[in-house]
This record gives sequence, structure tokens and C-alpha cells, in this order.
Amino acid sequence: ALTRYSALYNFATTAMKRIGVVNEFLITLGLVNREHAYKRQFAEQDMPAYIDNTAREVIRLRAMFAEDTPFAVLLIPARFEIRDDDSFYRRLRLGVIDALSSRGVDVIDPVAGFKAAGFGPTHFVHDGHWSPLGHRIAGEAAARWLENLANPG
Repeated sequence: ALTRYSALYNFATTAMKRIGVVNEFLITLGLVNREHAYKRQFAEQDMPAYIDNTAREVIRLRAMFAEDTPFAVLLIPARFEIRDDDSFYRRLRLGVIDALSSRGVDVIDPVAGFKAAGFGPTHFVHDGHWSPLGHRIAGEAAARWLENLANPG
């Protein structure tokens, strides 16, 4: 609750986690995870089902708009693929791209820009969220898609 409603709490805990001894203590207590701890949300064999469910939900969302409304999905590249070239997350990303593209949904995939810039510059060290550079890379990829709509060919 404090994390959700208190900016001062967020600031204090983020600052505290940057102190090595304090951070190790919090990890030992199980209150925080190691930075960028590797995890998978589901098992490898479940990937096709998750990809299909994701594509079906996007199609359902797409159906809520007028047919002539421009629509695309901006993929959020997994930090493990950017940092480690992880094959699980690469297959997941490519599977989602294929599932959406085959259903006629445009996909904006900024992973090449993230990889070119590197993991460190595109992500905050303490929490794995995009840095301003990461946001710029994703924004520029989306802007290119929009430019192609305005100037086809």
C-alpha cells in the first residue's frame, strides 16, 4: 500500500536499495529481489497457448475500434533478451509478432534499437524499467510507424 500511495516511501526505499549492505540485508529478509533476477512467468511448453491467448485478446481489443482506425501493438522487449540474448524471450517475442501479423495486426518491435544501445543505457539499474533513452527508442519506433501511415510507400 505504501508503494502505491506514497512517493516519499518509494523515494526512500529506492535510495536505501542503492546502499550495498542495506540492499543485501533486504534481499536476505526476502523483502526485495536481486536486481534483474531472471524469471519466467510460465513454462516453455505453455508458450504457444500464451501467445495464442495474447493474440486473441488483442484481436478482441482491436474489434472495439472502427475498422478504419489505425491500430498497432508496440512490443515491450524483455530485458533478458536485450541483456542476455535469452532464447526463451526471443522465441516469445517472435511468436507474438507472428501471431499478431498473421491476424492482420501491425507490430512495432523496438528490440533492435534497444540491443544497439545496450541494456545498461536503456534501463534503470535499480528496477529494470526503461530509462529516458529506452523510452526514446520505443517512441521513435512508434513514430516511424505513424510516419509510414501518413506517407505510405
